[in-house]
Amino acid sequence: MGAGIRIGEARVGVVLAAAIALLGCGPGANPHDGGDVGGQSDARDAVDAPNSVDAPNSVDTPNSIDARDAVDAPNSVDAPVDAPDAGDAPGGADAPEAGVPSLQINWGACPDGFVSQCAQVSVPLDWSTPSGQTIPVFLSKMPARTVPRGQLWLLQGGPGGSGEEFVTVVPALAQLLPDLDILVLEHRGVGLSSRLGCAAAESPTSAAGRAIDKTEWRDCVTAVKGEWGDRLAYFNITQAANDLAHLAAATRLPGQQLFVYGVSYGTSWALRFLQLRPDDATGVVLDSIVSPGALFLSAFDLGFDPVARRLATLCAADAACAGKLGADPWALQSAVFTKLDQGHCPALAVDRATWSSLMSLLIETLNLRTAIFPLFYRLNRCAPADVKALTMFFSLFDPGPDTGPVRYSEVLQYNIALSELWEMPPPDAAEIARRQGDALFWPGLLDNAAPVFDIWPRYPLDALANRWPNATSPILGMNGTLDPQTPIEQARGAATALTRPHQSFVEFPWSPHGVIFSTPVNDNLGQPCGLRVMLGFLKDPAAPLDTRCLSALTPVAFSWPAVYPEALFGTSDMWENPIASESDDDNLAAPAPAPNWEAVLRNLRRSPLGSPASSLP
Repeated sequence: MGAGIRIGEARVGVVLAAAIALLGCGPGANPHDGGDVGGQSDARDAVDAPNSVDAPNSVDTPNSIDARDAVDAPNSVDAPVDAPDAGDAPGGADAPEAGVPSLQINWGACPDGFVSQCAQVSVPLDWSTPSGQTIPVFLSKMPARTVPRGQLWLLQGGPGGSGEEFVTVVPALAQLLPDLDILVLEHRGVGLSSRLGCAAAESPTSAAGRAIDKTEWRDCVTAVKGEWGDRLAYFNITQAANDLAHLAAATRLPGQQLFVYGVSYGTSWALRFLQLRPDDATGVVLDSIVSPGALFLSAFDLGFDPVARRLATLCAADAACAGKLGADPWALQSAVFTKLDQGHCPALAVDRATWSSLMSLLIETLNLRTAIFPLFYRLNRCAPADVKALTMFFSLFDPGPDTGPVRYSEVLQYNIALSELWEMPPPDAAEIARRQGDALFWPGLLDNAAPVFDIWPRYPLDALANRWPNATSPILGMNGTLDPQTPIEQARGAATALTRPHQSFVEFPWSPHGVIFSTPVNDNLGQPCGLRVMLGFLKDPAAPLDTRCLSALTPVAFSWPAVYPEALFGTSDMWENPIASESDDDNLAAPAPAPNWEAVLRNLRRSPLGSPASSLP
């Protein structure tokens, strides 16, 4: 769902990308490096008139149509219900089929980040009044390499994440699934799908650069309301699910199969699609599940301490890790936070709240989550060489000026999160302080979003919100047991909700977010276990699931590839500062400016329920 660490988007540099890529797949791989990106062209050429359908009553969206400016914003589980009539609710949950416009899709060249055919398509702003205003939405397709038996749609997380995260995943899946068209749909409100944004707040010269600073939200809300007014309510999950339903119907030939893959918030999107079309899909894959009515972004920060504690327990059971942090690593970590409260390690200039957020964001990532233990170890010691090593590590996550296209939308994230994915009544200041005070690992989403709640023009919930679908389509649900973003405790609601024939829920021990990327195995086949299970399901959703790879999952490791220490810390050891000569000692201890902590945090935070920036082997 991400306050997600997005190393690919972070542009952390060739050294770190190469180091992380050694593990083959997972959040460290850069989505803009490698892969078959045939068919790409300059983004300015990707949305010319032939690729879009203009209508006389279309909504003017100056922030989203020109790629140069806009590309690149704890309750009980309810029983499944049938899709009800949504009436006049903004979701348009039961949009009438009669009068639905014919969608004209003209495939053309793709902007950077998408492969290999792309189009902008005019769709109704409100699917319950299909003859009304329209907005453009953007999709890409990599055609099947053989005669296509069907199509697979990939739904990104966020809310607010861009489908460009799949840029290397699409070619990899095309190799593994040569008889499926692979399509990516940009969620309405993101990228070239009528992106919601605030030009002034997202200017590179604004307070937080391309990110929206907490001091800018009031003016941003005023600007968004001025541009969209009541129409902002139609940028919601149900309308996005209708986009998927109608575009899938428009692009699929008679008799072809329909598969949908959603990751993190993308599972909310996929589940809403199932509420609208309970038997249309040949199969739906839910990766890292946002259980309806059980997981809210207002409680997002609470998922990190439990996972951090489990990692600390695993560290205590590992001779090398325990040899550095002692028999109780959690106690040492707690002691470090106490020392930070007392001004520990002034040369690094990091406070408790910043360190807490940084460590939380790192445990989201398969390839860096155990690096938190050398980081705590070095901060606790705080020798000059440690300060330099820590400074180098975090400087890798400060991307510097961002001049690329803005596709992600914080505005869409808040529009959906504050309307549909927030506890009601919302946690007040006292409750927020209590939650944060009890936690060591706290990414800080609630701190940033809560002040915006009262000023946001939230839309009313439709009848489908916070409910599981009563779908007959085959469904494969998957979740990792060490996932702080979609914690396993809430994801298990899928096991009780998905009980129809050929509906299953699989837990993946040790996996963080995004199980098709984050489930390495210790055999010679190379493919992550989650990917193998998914591929078997896509081949035949009615067949028994093949989960034998679960027995070969690689446990959490506290050793790293040889290139890691040099790439991450500038030393030959993750924990220590080996000295080969006096000159080396001088170099290690040379002063270095402290990282720009605000820039590092902004870069690591992004969308809380987004997929890992990943590639597949």
